[in-house]
Amino acid sequence: MTIDEAIRHCEEVAAKYDRQCEYGISKEGKEYNSQCAAEQRQLAEWLTDYKELKAADVQPIRHGKWLPSDSYITTAYGTLHCEKCSECGAEVIEGDDYDNDFCPCCGARMDGEQNG
Repeated sequence: MTIDEAIRHCEEVAAKYDRQCEYGISKEGKEYNSQCAAEQRQLAEWLTDYKELKAADVQPIRHGKWLPSDSYITTAYGTLHCEKCSECGAEVIEGDDYDNDFCPCCGARMDGEQNG
């Protein structure tokens, strides 16, 4: 089923529930059918919005690896060595509380693979 077919189906089902509300059914039945019709119309609206979404503006995944660096930082707690991103050259403290799977500056995935 395509999105257009799903939208048409939701609209047809909503219309069917609307027609059932016109018949001499109980108050509870009318409320139920009215609620079902509203839900089908809402679903058709969501599907229409989904259909109209544009493709996300994404960039290709960059790959890199951490390289040894001659840089270090001296603190009151001792000397901390740095690592360098092979993609952007940013230096970060080795073993710092950052996610070492990605460069915090350029977002390169640190898996050592080649960039395509």
